[in-house]
Amino acid sequence: QEYQEALASVMRLMTKHELTLNHVNGIDALEKLEETGSLSAPVMECMLASTANDLDKSDMCKGLGYYHFSRISCGRLNNGPNFNLSSEEEVMFFIDPQVLFSHHFLICKGNAANLTAKQSPGKLHSMMSKQDALKEALRAVEKLQTMIRSPRTIPWNNEIAVFGGVESRFVYRQIATLRGSSLLSE
Repeated sequence: QEYQEALASVMRLMTKHELTLNHVNGIDALEKLEETGSLSAPVMECMLASTANDLDKSDMCKGLGYYHFSRISCGRLNNGPNFNLSSEEEVMFFIDPQVLFSHHFLICKGNAANLTAKQSPGKLHSMMSKQDALKEALRAVEKLQTMIRSPRTIPWNNEIAVFGGVESRFVYRQIATLRGSSLLSE
């Protein structure tokens, strides 16, 4: 109950500031989203396709393979402070923050794979009691609330990792891509 109330307060603030979560991936992720109904976490992609890129392998080795990484994006679906499009074969997805009501998440400034649990509120481990896990989840909500108090002060290198992937019902139909993308010619 305490967790849900704290998260509801954060969601009101995110709505007020028109914040979304954003995720950049290759065009093939759009096809996989349509095929599987979700933006999958790296470990799921690895099990389904038996392949993983170096970044995903690194995340899996550091215990983060079950998380799908996004960034907080400010303002009317038109920018992303950290994950930027750098290729015509990439697409930016916009994700409804309501996903955080149904998924555990961690949050940090910087790269979660390179930070300690103390620096990444929400990072759980298998030996935690339920009470300790709740405290850690509340710490993540508190960090998120602190981070989004003012859209002008959201760190460009923020990271939110949603456990288990993101179902299509939370992914907005709008996407962004660079001029020259093969998606624009379809």
